[in-house]
Amino acid sequence: MDEVVFEEMAEFYRFRTPYNKNFFPKIAKALGCTSSTIILDLACGDGPLSHGISSYVGRVVALDSFPAMLAKARKAPNVIYLQHDFAKEGVRCSPRANHVFIGRAIQYLAPHSS
Repeated sequence: MDEVVFEEMAEFYRFRTPYNKNFFPKIAKALGCTSSTIILDLACGDGPLSHGISSYVGRVVALDSFPAMLAKARKAPNVIYLQHDFAKEGVRCSPRANHVFIGRAIQYLAPHSS
């Protein structure tokens, strides 16, 4: 998808079905998250995963390549939203993330070519 499409779609992300209310405490427990856990959220969109997990971890670094998505992102004090096209530029997270999330965006990733 191109940037124009995502810029237009950003307005409508708020109408997407939210994650189940039990998802975040269960995933945090299963992953052993603590106040020192760092999550890297790839293709974060408007931040439903980033915001939802933020209560259970120390920091979330959330990346998306589209400014309109980031402008709609749900804010939390321990979430850092950055514009970054990891599919083209790769990812380096410092300090190193304990876990990497990608939600309802994996279908937009280009297949790796060898």
